[in-house]
Amino acid sequence: MDFLSEDGDVKGLFDERVRIHRRDVLSNITNKLGEVPGPHGQESGASDAGTSGGKEIVVQTVSKDVTGPRGEGRGKVVFKDFIGDSGEEARAAKFEDGEDGKAAMLSRIQKEFEELKEAHKKTLRARGKLIRAMEKEVSEMKQKMESRKKAEEESLRRQYDEKLQKRKEMYKKICKERILEYKRRLDEAYRAKALELRKRCEALKRIKELHKGRQPR
Repeated sequence: MDFLSEDGDVKGLFDERVRIHRRDVLSNITNKLGEVPGPHGQESGASDAGTSGGKEIVVQTVSKDVTGPRGEGRGKVVFKDFIGDSGEEARAAKFEDGEDGKAAMLSRIQKEFEELKEAHKKTLRARGKLIRAMEKEVSEMKQKMESRKKAEEESLRRQYDEKLQKRKEMYKKICKERILEYKRRLDEAYRAKALELRKRCEALKRIKELHKGRQPR
């Protein structure tokens, strides 16, 4: 940087973002390329793209009062325009892309989380429906089992009553038959005894008559 003074007290030399420590910049620097002749002696109407990394090289004009270390006047300064640096733009674009990627990732995570919450809600609803269906099925099974049990108990009770009734009727029949048999035998014994008593009475009568006929008159 030989266009600066030796003492370094030149004020307002650059008004651009050039990394020169402890020196100020000039306020009259311009970025006009029309004042700088092109490589073929023609004036450029636009900035020429540099070959080093695609960065733009700008030729700028400074004040004639600025002298170098040898007292030479420097009217033109060639330096890189860091304002329009494509590397900065690339980094800014990369940063923006990174921010957009983070935002997209957060949005995707939020979307997946919402989908997971909705799936969890659906699972809970399905679980509740399944539990209610199982409870209903268990209740119906209990009712069926109770009904079947009652029907079986009623059938067994009916069968027992029928058997008991048959046994009662059979017992009554047997008792009646035995009573009739006993009565018949009793009647036969009574008739036989009565016949025997009649015969004995008749025999006694004859004996008495015979006894009376043998007595003297």
